[in-house]
Amino acid sequence: MVSKVTENLSAKLHTKLSIKDVSLSLFNKVNIHGLLVEDLKKDTLLYAGTAKVNLTDWFFLKNKISFKYIGLDDAVVNMNRTDSVWNYQFLIDYFAGPKTGGNKKGVEIDLKEIHLNNIRFNKIDKWIGQDMIAALKKMDVTMDSVNFNNKQIAIKELYLEQPLFAQADYKGNRPEVANLTSVLQKIPLVSAFKWNNSGWKFS
Repeated sequence: MVSKVTENLSAKLHTKLSIKDVSLSLFNKVNIHGLLVEDLKKDTLLYAGTAKVNLTDWFFLKNKISFKYIGLDDAVVNMNRTDSVWNYQFLIDYFAGPKTGGNKKGVEIDLKEIHLNNIRFNKIDKWIGQDMIAALKKMDVTMDSVNFNNKQIAIKELYLEQPLFAQADYKGNRPEVANLTSVLQKIPLVSAFKWNNSGWKFS
């Protein structure tokens, strides 16, 4: 079953997704060991020693998937780009569904809790010339609401243990703009934020 699921998702995402082994119970609890997701360039996007998911009961019969919790242990996430497109954009496009035309809606996802242990995020942005590293021993998040299509996240509670953050800036690949002031006047203010160029709203 694991082989069939990973083969199906790999074909739909046009990349490699592999799992060492999986345990499930009552159609809503899943423990995944040795999870590997590659980006479209065959580089590692995500590796997790253990991933835990608890979904709404009988989620496969519903139009909206509600994650009661998502957990990651001993994981590494690599986000990178050399132009304006991030290596994870294909995942956002897939779960967001069609953008125009027809009545078909994308998959609606709700998320209640996130639990992370021994996690490292590597963000290499050669487009604007900025690298970031974020690591933590433990993080627990309780959500009020999440809307990926509208780029809105409302957090109720957040706990962090031994967080680490580092940033380096350098000259990127993005062409220089002759008149930056005129460009900024044509775009929403949120697009000019240093760490939120995509316009996500957090509370």
